[in-house]
Amino acid sequence: MKAYFVERMYKASAGVANAVLVTLGIGLLFESIGKFTGWEIFLIIGGTTKVLLAPAIGAAIAYQLGGNTLVLFSAMACAAIGGNAIHQTPDGVFTLVTGQPISAILAAAVATFVGKRLTGRTKLDMMAIPFASILTGGVAGVGLAAVTTPLLQWISGEITSSVQGSPFIASMVISLVWSILLMTPASSAAIAIALQMDPVSSAAALIGCTAQFVGFTAMSLRQNDLGGFLAQVLVTPKVQFPNLIKNPRLAIPTFVSAIVCAPIATLAFGFHATYEIAGLGLNSMIAPINILATQGIRVFLIYIAVGVILPIVISLGLYQLIKVLGWAKKGDLHMEVQ
Repeated sequence: MKAYFVERMYKASAGVANAVLVTLGIGLLFESIGKFTGWEIFLIIGGTTKVLLAPAIGAAIAYQLGGNTLVLFSAMACAAIGGNAIHQTPDGVFTLVTGQPISAILAAAVATFVGKRLTGRTKLDMMAIPFASILTGGVAGVGLAAVTTPLLQWISGEITSSVQGSPFIASMVISLVWSILLMTPASSAAIAIALQMDPVSSAAALIGCTAQFVGFTAMSLRQNDLGGFLAQVLVTPKVQFPNLIKNPRLAIPTFVSAIVCAPIATLAFGFHATYEIAGLGLNSMIAPINILATQGIRVFLIYIAVGVILPIVISLGLYQLIKVLGWAKKGDLHMEVQ
């Protein structure tokens, strides 16, 4: 039973990560291209794609957990409600915004659970499944949004206060936390979006995530083929998760590089970032392109120097050290990319 639950959690997390990438990540990419080229059509495509985050999360949950199309569409609606992504204007018009993913995930999970339980139980599936799923998931979504959204705002405020009060320590802690999140089944990008952190905290999180991308890629360069290289540097270093379970000490070099580089970037060079890219790292090169498009070449070079080059140097140096200490050996970072 425990293994089944863990498997479901992992599949749902993978689905949410893809939903965040496709909607927010690719949406940001198109917006960045639009700002580069001045073509309004790319801005329209990007802006539209971004606001579909909550429904996409609902679809991801239902699909990954094996729901049929009735369940899937019901979960989309409930995720939009739970994510507080539906706003009503004074004149009664409903508008869709990006929302926050935490209660969107929970509301979609409730709708999916109910829908799957009803599937095939009666001859009225066409009505019973969407009615029950949207009723339970929608009610859960309204309640969850009422609690979760203020809670996330409070946590975000506390993070901002900690950065303002102790920027050196706070930037290191935030960078480490997002480094850890990135290397687990959790979605670092979804959590960053949910918290909507301030620019300094977001920058620290981005540096922490980027350090994992480049650090693991550099350390395992001679242990994997081209597919492994591209998987780590352009998709996610999360593919190293099975190796980290076998030998957690392999994470020491990249985690240390994240801790060292975050305060250098944020305090010494004044590097800032938006919460939308804070948890992406180098995924599909969305964050670097967005930084170049919105903040210019100077900030982009700071990001490359402190977020990419310096973590590589630190990670490689510490990796050699842990091998000398006997904490790691050649082949520990080898993986099979299916």
